[in-house]
Parts: sequence; structure tokens; C-alpha cells
Amino acid sequence: MSRGGYRHRRWAAAAPAARVAPVVARAARVAAVAGLAAIVTAGCALWPTRSAPEPVVVGVDLDLSGRGPGVAYDNALRLAVEQVNERALAGPGRRIELQVLDNRGDAALSTQNLARLAADPRVVAAVTAGCDACVIETAASLTLPVIALTGEEAVAAPAAQRRWVFRLGPNAVDDADALAAAMADDGVTTVAVLASADAYGRDGARWFAAAAARNDLTVTTTVEVPAPADEAAVSASVLDRRRRTSTTDTDGPDAVLLWLPAPRAIAIAQALRAAGYRGRYYADMVAADELATPDWLAGTRLVATPTAVAAERIAASPAAAARQEWVLAYVSRYGGYHLHSTWAADALLVLADAIDRAGRPDRAEVRDYLESTRIDGITGPIRFTAEQHSGLAGGLVVLTATGDRWQ
Repeated sequence: MSRGGYRHRRWAAAAPAARVAPVVARAARVAAVAGLAAIVTAGCALWPTRSAPEPVVVGVDLDLSGRGPGVAYDNALRLAVEQVNERALAGPGRRIELQVLDNRGDAALSTQNLARLAADPRVVAAVTAGCDACVIETAASLTLPVIALTGEEAVAAPAAQRRWVFRLGPNAVDDADALAAAMADDGVTTVAVLASADAYGRDGARWFAAAAARNDLTVTTTVEVPAPADEAAVSASVLDRRRRTSTTDTDGPDAVLLWLPAPRAIAIAQALRAAGYRGRYYADMVAADELATPDWLAGTRLVATPTAVAAERIAASPAAAARQEWVLAYVSRYGGYHLHSTWAADALLVLADAIDRAGRPDRAEVRDYLESTRIDGITGPIRFTAEQHSGLAGGLVVLTATGDRWQ
């Protein structure tokens, strides 16, 4: 074989390998890239993808007309939902969203709103305020957990007939006890009761009468105050009744209890001052809206929850620190603090806690877990049981209007 021919065969044998090697290398690189893409697409544990949080819809039915605490409730819910979601309080991978409906203070519209929310399968629970009668009327047919922001006892009682309804708001019996005890400590002996002409006002008048008897207080008169009210006529009834029962004092009873919502309470108190009343005012927590008070209310005493003064006191516990944080965050967001806001914030905290413990946003399971609620809310300790659907468990304080605020 010639040397040339040998060389030719060597080249011919070697040429395919030399030419194939780069192709193999390129194929390997392509395969590697394709494999990596498949791994990333499949969500391999080496590079886990972050899935979008599961939306959990909470319906809201409020009077946003500005005539009551509805706007404060709405503000509180919007702030609270941010805090709940930031801290994943409804459970990992869940995000609460609000579906807010305005009932404009109209009972028929509130009833429609509740029906609309109940018919929406995305809605897991609801928060409502502004129409207690609507909740009571629909309670038997509800299949949606509802937290009503109200002081009316019948909204959530008896629990056996209100299985899906829970209540957050002032408890008339506890407020009455605290106010009667404060009056006795202050040396009051006679008191006139001015109560709103609604179920909560009647509850308050009834419980206060019992508390007054236990504290040796004499109720000189009890007046149901409608909305709107004739302030001059109400003032006259308080002062005239005192004049008929006393021969020594014509300036009225030692104290007047204002068991009225904030707008009416202020108007009645002003009318009484204008008519010459110089005694002391005591007020249920519904009578005050903001922390600020006018000078002429100086000395007035108000039953409230500790959150009302949380920003001014040293936080001695995690619960107190949370209340202080809430007040400061609310003031920073809205420029002032509304005393009623805590009820709405707690409604969202209670629902988030029940959803988290249930493990999934199922209406029936959330309802069941609501009945074992035990949390330190922003308002105070909140406890629900199968027999008791009204949540606030004590923790009241009696404040005094000093300077320009409650202290």
C-alpha cells in the first residue's frame, strides 16, 4: 500500500469523528438547556415557583351615608385587611379580599345586600352594620357566617336560633354595671336616663335600672329619645320631673345618663346645658365617636374599652401593644381616631382566625370554628361559644373628659 494511500485512509477514518464531535457538543448543550427549561417549567424543588395567594372573599354591608359609624367601620376594615394579609393571619397562601356594599341606611337595601352576598359562592363570610332588624329577619335562612356590629342582644341571641350570626359590639348589661358603679363612687344619688328609642336603648335602660338599684341610685325619669329628637322637649322632661320630685333643687338630677348614639347625645347634652342643667353627664360608649371632646363636656364620664386610651399608656402586654399599634396606625392613615373602629377590625381578626383554624375557606367549617373563638382582640378579650354568640368578654374602663379628650 502506498504511503499516500495509507495517509488517505487515516484521514478518511478520522474525518467523521472530528466532524461529529462539535455536533455532539452542540446537541448536548441544546439538551441541557431544554432539560433546564423543563425543570423550571415543572416547578422542580430546586427552583420553586411562588403561586398566587388564594383569594378569600369577605362580604361587607354598611351604611356609608355618613349618618352613623359606617364610614369608620369601612375605614377600619380596609386598614385591618392590609394587616391581616401582611401577617398571613388567615393562613399561609390565603389573601382576604373585601366586597363592600353600601346599604345607605335603608333596611330593604341591607336585606338585599345580605341576600346577594349569601348567593355569591365566593363569599365565605360577611360583616354587617346599620340594620339589626334585617339580620334578625334573615337569621333563620342564613347559610353564611355573619358578624353584626351592634349592641342589640337579640341579633345573636338565642344562639340556637342564630346559628350563623355572631355579634361584636357593646354589651348593655356590662356597660350598665360599670356606669352605675362609677356613679356610686362619684357620690351620685339621683340620675335621669335618656335612652334611644330602639332595642339597644331599651336594653340599656332595663339593665341600668337593675344596676342602679344594686348601687342605691334613684332613677328620677327614663325618657326614650327618638330620631330625630326634640331636644328642648327632652330637656324639659328631665328638669320638670326633678322639680316635681324635689323641693330643694330645681336644677335637675345629680347625673344624666346619655344612652344615645353620638349625634343625638351631643345635641341633647347641649340642650340640657342651655336649659340650665349643671349636673354631670355619664355616657354609654355609643354616645362618643372620636377621642376629641368639646370643652363644655368636661367632667363627663364614658364607659369604653381600653383601646380608647391605648396610645397614651405604656403597653404592659402583647395585647396592649397590639391595641396601641392599631390606634397609631389608624390615626396615621385617617388623621383621627374613631372609637367604634375596633369592632370592625376585630370582626376581620375573628374571621381570619376561624378561616386559619378551619384550614380552608368553607362556610360551614368557618361557622363551626367561630364558636370556639378565643382571641385578644383590639377591643379586648373576645370569646364565642356554641351557647354565646356575643363576643366581648369584659375589660371595660370608665374615662373622663379632661381638656380636649377622653382620659
